[in-house]
Amino acid sequence: MNDEEVIERPRGLLITAVIVTVTTIWLALRFPRAIQSFEEIFKGFGTELSAPARFVISWPHAWWIFVLASLGILAWISAHSHVTRALLRKMRTSLIVLISVTALCFALSGFALYQIIFKLGSAV
Repeated sequence: MNDEEVIERPRGLLITAVIVTVTTIWLALRFPRAIQSFEEIFKGFGTELSAPARFVISWPHAWWIFVLASLGILAWISAHSHVTRALLRKMRTSLIVLISVTALCFALSGFALYQIIFKLGSAV
């Protein structure tokens, strides 16, 4: 298997890139409203926000960064119907990194917001 051998780009790679792009768009559209709801809840309880929660609340539209990244990767992948094995590895790696970073940021944002609710629950 030669790294410079040209092969047809797997359709599954393009389908995965489309799914990732649609998911990041959905997150970018939904997350600001969800963050606003959390902010209203916290204000209603008069709760002191932790630094991570303040960061998440102050950047509700940061998810558009992931949309831009996913659109760029989707355009890159869809522009090449035939790729070398080396380029295919780079495409797969970029998708894996984008998915991993997006999931990690989503999880950390959820943790930052829910830890306050858990603390309120334990105080009651």
